[in-house]
Amino acid sequence: MDAGKRLRVDTDLFSPRALLIGVIVLEFAVLMGAVVLVRQRLLAVPDGVIALQTIALFTLACIILLTMLVVSFGVLFQSLYNERIRRVSALVEEQIARGDLRVDLHEESSDALGSLIASINRLSRSYFESLEIEQERAANLATLNLVASTITRTLDLQEVLNISLKEVSATMNLPQGAIYMSDDRSESLTMVSYVGLSEETLREAITVAMGEGIIGKTASTKERQTTRTAGADPAIGIIAPFQVATPLVTAAGRLLGVLLIGGSEKRTLTIDEQNLLVTLCYQIALAIDNAQLYEKVSQYAQELERKVEARTRQLNRAVEELSVALERAQEADRVKSMLLSTVSHELRTPLATIKGNASLIRAHHERLSVEVLKEHLTDIEEETDKLTELISNLLDMSRIEGGVLQIDPNPFNLVEVVNDTVSAARIRTGRQAIDIVHVDDDVPLCLGDARRIEQVMNNLLDNAVKYSEDGTPVTVCVRRREAMTEVAVADRGKGIEPEKQVLIFDRFFQVMQSGDSGRHGFGLGLSICRGLIDAHNGKIWLESTPGEGSTFYFTIPSIRETDP
Repeated sequence: MDAGKRLRVDTDLFSPRALLIGVIVLEFAVLMGAVVLVRQRLLAVPDGVIALQTIALFTLACIILLTMLVVSFGVLFQSLYNERIRRVSALVEEQIARGDLRVDLHEESSDALGSLIASINRLSRSYFESLEIEQERAANLATLNLVASTITRTLDLQEVLNISLKEVSATMNLPQGAIYMSDDRSESLTMVSYVGLSEETLREAITVAMGEGIIGKTASTKERQTTRTAGADPAIGIIAPFQVATPLVTAAGRLLGVLLIGGSEKRTLTIDEQNLLVTLCYQIALAIDNAQLYEKVSQYAQELERKVEARTRQLNRAVEELSVALERAQEADRVKSMLLSTVSHELRTPLATIKGNASLIRAHHERLSVEVLKEHLTDIEEETDKLTELISNLLDMSRIEGGVLQIDPNPFNLVEVVNDTVSAARIRTGRQAIDIVHVDDDVPLCLGDARRIEQVMNNLLDNAVKYSEDGTPVTVCVRRREAMTEVAVADRGKGIEPEKQVLIFDRFFQVMQSGDSGRHGFGLGLSICRGLIDAHNGKIWLESTPGEGSTFYFTIPSIRETDP
């Protein structure tokens, strides 16, 4: 206790020994007075009887007087004792009223009150010592809870390291520090977080070998190490008189790293500070272990997610391939059905005509004139040509669908091909109103298979004649379009409805118009045209207005002047 807080109770004047001496002196004075009084009475009264009576009365009076003195003394002593207690109580109450509970009462007397006051002082000191210990423990527990709650708010490893070092440095009041993580592969420790260190220190102390300096020794022994000499540990480069290195070890005993803190003041950690530091490092090791585990789980999750995504993509590709294969199979089945229907229909009429004419010639050839016989043979020839065309179209479609269509690309004059096909169409269809109405100047040579382009032109011209009124013109235009050459074949027929235009290049599709008596061909011509133009890296399309006619366009690559 402080000297200023010691309360002195001065009760020496009222000690039991002084009071006892006073009582003896008083009793002696009374007795002496009584003896003198008795002697005087006896001398004055000679009668023996009266003398005895006087002595008896005197004795009784003395007894009464002595009793009263003793009682008075007891009352006085009790009053003085109560006054001592009151004064002590008043002093204690005054200190308590001021809020100062650390009162050390000083009593020099050794009586019961002095012993009681000494006991109170001992109890007070013991209480406050216990209170200080409990307060320190409560503060340490609060610090542990604060650090634990702070470092467990995140699972980011670097953030855990930075927060942990900052909290421990502040708690232990040591401004310099660093955390080193162990690397089992290289048998070394690497600084991963620091506080209060210079750039030069960082360059020199970024890596420490196992067993080297205070950090390496702490890691190798897994025991706390302390230095109290400036510059005693050159391996870390922290010039501080006081440094403490504590291992970061998991509950399973696995070393995670070392926490180093230090300061410029030489000091010794108390037992409570040592225990607090060990507990803090254990909490930090637990948080680091959790953060590392979270990182591993996150990496595993990401890897698993990548694998799942890759497998999902594979499955999606497989599903897409299966879907495409299924669509192709369904399309093949549909094409097969349409092919059988178309071929059976298209074969029936020519074969019936051929068979009828052949039977007629066989049965009546002697009676048939040359002219009639020639007509029947012409019918057979025409129907045979139709069968040949059907077979040729089927073969071309098969090659296009199978991707094995042979194109022999060579430079050729597209204008000449157009002129030749138009002239042939006039003869073939017996229609003279097929005109080339426009050809751009200096149309360049084109690169492609001239025979296949003739086939496209023949199909387009035949369709234009087939679906237009007699006497209405069919026109052809040839134009340059940058790196392409464009050909347009137009008719003045009934046109095609918009909903049918998107189907016009499909296999076996035919435009059935009002007034049509039947089918117009096989429905393969335009589909073959699209396949042939696609094979030339060109484009084919339709523009049509119902009631006004239709125009088919196609483009093929031109040979530029700079091309070899």
